[in-house]
Amino acid sequence: LEAPIVTSGSAIGSSVGRFLGLSYREVTLLLACGAAAGIAGAFNSPIAGIVFAIEILLPEFTIPVFIPLLLASATAAVVARFFYNEQLFFLVTEGWLTSSLFYYVILACLIGLFSIYFTKANYTIKGFFYKINHPYKKVIIGGLMLGALVFLFPTLYGEGFITIRNLLKGDMTAVISNSIFSSYREFPTLIILFTIFTIFAKSVATLVTLGAGGNGGIFAPSLIVGGLMGFIVAFTINTLGIAEVNTANFIVAGMAASLGSIMHAPLTGIFLIAEITGGYILMVPLMITTAIAYLINRSVNKYSIYTKPLAEKGELSHHEDKDTTVLNMMKLKYLVEKDYLSIGENDLVRDRMSEILSSKRNIFPVIGLNNKFRGILYVEDILKQTISNENNPSQKVEELMREAPQIISEDADLKKVLQQMETENVWLLPVVKNDGSYLGFVSKTAIFNKYRAMLSRQADYLA
Repeated sequence: LEAPIVTSGSAIGSSVGRFLGLSYREVTLLLACGAAAGIAGAFNSPIAGIVFAIEILLPEFTIPVFIPLLLASATAAVVARFFYNEQLFFLVTEGWLTSSLFYYVILACLIGLFSIYFTKANYTIKGFFYKINHPYKKVIIGGLMLGALVFLFPTLYGEGFITIRNLLKGDMTAVISNSIFSSYREFPTLIILFTIFTIFAKSVATLVTLGAGGNGGIFAPSLIVGGLMGFIVAFTINTLGIAEVNTANFIVAGMAASLGSIMHAPLTGIFLIAEITGGYILMVPLMITTAIAYLINRSVNKYSIYTKPLAEKGELSHHEDKDTTVLNMMKLKYLVEKDYLSIGENDLVRDRMSEILSSKRNIFPVIGLNNKFRGILYVEDILKQTISNENNPSQKVEELMREAPQIISEDADLKKVLQQMETENVWLLPVVKNDGSYLGFVSKTAIFNKYRAMLSRQADYLA
């Protein structure tokens, strides 16, 4: 239920800010406070709530935003304690051994690779359901798939926290118990294989639920999957006699690494697991596994599973590529200048001379039938014609017009537009609608002015 809680908290913060008529910066901060409070209240982890808001929602905000986040998270944690005062997981451990660090690295690599698979599967499965327009058909298909998965893997029923609790208590058969294969729980090999299949089934079930329109998120599933992977690695090592490792420690480390890599929020993963398990003594293994898993995922996916859709729409402000980010936030159609004198290609130059001379522009779009863009007429060409005494009273505009170096579509990407301007060494280019009809001109001046305005506005947000 953490996804609806975080979403609801963010919505409440945003709605309050809009109702009070606050600025964009303040509304965004209240939205983040709502999300932080949701995490803090749901998991009784105020520090993780703050870190989550900073990593996911406010990556470019400054230190002063910590104060509202601190108050929101602390308040939510206090209120939540009145209703639920128990710790989510209980970890019994004597600490970690340096001899096990190599196996933590192996666990981190496996989780990093799995997080890449999870991200790709997310878009594949959601894309499949997006193609289904009929809502009832979508629900039926999703329901049948989930029913089959839960029948084969009962661990998938619910969030999965009960299974993790049992594994932390030392019940190594918790995953296979209550399944149709429970009679074979005495065989370690079958436990390992069944848990591996459960891990992939859990990811598919989560994405099918979301794709079919169900309620949920990827926060809890990423914890469960990571915990199961940590269990598999430790159980396999102990079963094969390679070494003797603490299974509970690996479960906890796997949960942190999975959350941190899938969500691109390593600090959230570390502090959340440390808070909900009380496993602060395992900070070093948590940091190592989470950092390695995150770096593996980050090497393939520049954006997290949350931010990639926004980045593809050009609605994400990313600190690593400020130019592209700002340009993606700008729309070409709002920068088009339409106050140019349009001249028909069959018009006589003599008939339009008075309008041309009284215009403040030195170039004019030439249009044909149905307002189709044909070319550009330059004042200098008219002057050259006049000075050379070759002025022809019956000369048409099409005889003097030039072809445009490039013609820009109204939905073109502004970064590519600037690149075309640099390539052609021009200061402005004509813009046409999708049907080829003339719309106006876009200039570097208009783009740069809007760019500076966007940077100034972002600076105000972060102040």
